[in-house]
Amino acid sequence: MIIKDYYIEYEGEDEFYFILKKKSGEEHILKMMMWSFDNIMELIEPENGKWIGMAHYYHVDDNGWYMGDKPWKIPDVKSFIKQLDTIDLNKLGDLDKEVYKGIHNLLTEAEMNEESVYITRD
Repeated sequence: MIIKDYYIEYEGEDEFYFILKKKSGEEHILKMMMWSFDNIMELIEPENGKWIGMAHYYHVDDNGWYMGDKPWKIPDVKSFIKQLDTIDLNKLGDLDKEVYKGIHNLLTEAEMNEESVYITRD
């Protein structure tokens, strides 16, 4: 079940997905353009001069989520939410703000219900 599709009208662009795996077995999927995810991740700053959490996997880890051919589990959803909370939303365009809200809401739901979130790209 796709809960939000930000990919409409962007056919041909690289696709990126957040997948919330509910305890019930249901999946909620958030679909977006890869560049929209990139725009958001680029606004997360290093902490004390080091990349940590999802920013580490995004910027540094050579064996991160993007290397595999299957969805990659976000290891620490709570930490990722905290990183997203540091972003200055005024630096995002309108579409990226909507994508940000969708990601944040999905992660928050997962954290509240102790559920897993996976990411993948196509």
